[in-house]
Amino acid sequence: MRLYLCLWLLVWPVSAVSQDDRASTNSAMLIRIAAEDNWPPFSDEQGKGLSEQLVKAAFATQGYQISTVVVPYARALYFTSKGDTDACWNVTRQLSTERDFILHKTPLFSADSSFYCYQQCKTDPLQQLKFDPLVFTMVPFRRHFDHKRRTHENS
Repeated sequence: MRLYLCLWLLVWPVSAVSQDDRASTNSAMLIRIAAEDNWPPFSDEQGKGLSEQLVKAAFATQGYQISTVVVPYARALYFTSKGDTDACWNVTRQLSTERDFILHKTPLFSADSSFYCYQQCKTDPLQQLKFDPLVFTMVPFRRHFDHKRRTHENS
């Protein structure tokens, strides 16, 4: 199944920071971006990757600098929706993000995605989804990720 992830790299919430707030930075105007922490090669655990390179270069042409805070995907959306950050990148185009954010018509990136199910599974997991599988995104659960999550929950 080919899944196009609309990754308009910058999602501007209605409550974006005013022009005066941005202009008050030292030498260049600063854009605060929530960077997803686990979607290589677009954004890694340090927020570095293709998204950062492209956004940094694009804003530099207009005299802006970017500052990133690296967080999980859901928190990036939350921070941006609350105005804690100006934008976030690697956002999938789906009903909820189209409702809450301004997305560009043309994605800057698209990616293939696969959905895996245990071979002896008796039901089709895609039929159990309550939303369009064409906009479904899977997060791979690796031991490292799962271990970090359990450690965080137990602390």
